[in-house]
Amino acid sequence: MNVSVLDYDTVRRWLGESTFLKGVDYHDQGRVLDVFMSGGSDFVVMGAVRGRRKKPYETYIDIASKPGQKLTLRSSCSCPMRRDCKHVAASLLELLEQEGGWMELERTGCKPDYDPLTCWQDSLSAEMPAEPEHKETTSVLVYHLVPQDYPYCSILTLSVSRSRSLKRGGFGVCKPLGYDAMNNLFSGAGDFSREDLALGPLLQACWDQDGDIVLSGEVGALLLRRLLETGRLFLEADDLALPPLRRNNARSMSMQWLT
Repeated sequence: MNVSVLDYDTVRRWLGESTFLKGVDYHDQGRVLDVFMSGGSDFVVMGAVRGRRKKPYETYIDIASKPGQKLTLRSSCSCPMRRDCKHVAASLLELLEQEGGWMELERTGCKPDYDPLTCWQDSLSAEMPAEPEHKETTSVLVYHLVPQDYPYCSILTLSVSRSRSLKRGGFGVCKPLGYDAMNNLFSGAGDFSREDLALGPLLQACWDQDGDIVLSGEVGALLLRRLLETGRLFLEADDLALPPLRRNNARSMSMQWLT
């Protein structure tokens, strides 16, 4: 029989210090609405966690172990992060609290058809797809600063829309970019200009687990400087007919910067 222990240190090591602490905050705020665990060939934890949106995020954590090896945890979540997020951390913390801080997992076997090392080796030997040739596009991305107030803080977020440059100047109708398009932008794919694709890594670094692009800290400051250089950054309340925000272009506003 293989016996493994799931405790707070296991969750911290698996998800990392930053995600673990965010999960602690969510757990302490009472955001975990439901969590339960079922056994089988693997142990499965499922939970529901309240984020900043109306519908709770659904978490799924698969806990597996092999004789003589540490626990293997794999997760998924309905939030934009998809996996290994603060909602997963909060679900596990709620489960551990119910069990007194640690759980002893006993099992007689495990899935014989899943070997993480073999899967990793197979992925290395797989033929890499050819990088697609970049095609220039007539559409551009337009960015809007969106202040958001919450009971516990105020943040500055960014909305991203697709538009096109008009011959007479300015931009046409803006259509918000969906999750799939945002993921393409982050990965350097999709029908975007080279300038917008270059912003993808910074946008992804500021994308939080609730699907908001939050401008905070040094990375947020760098992204803000880059956005000002595009000539396509506007205030939320601005009409697109007004001049975009630029450096050294004074515009009255107030904001709280998170560090």
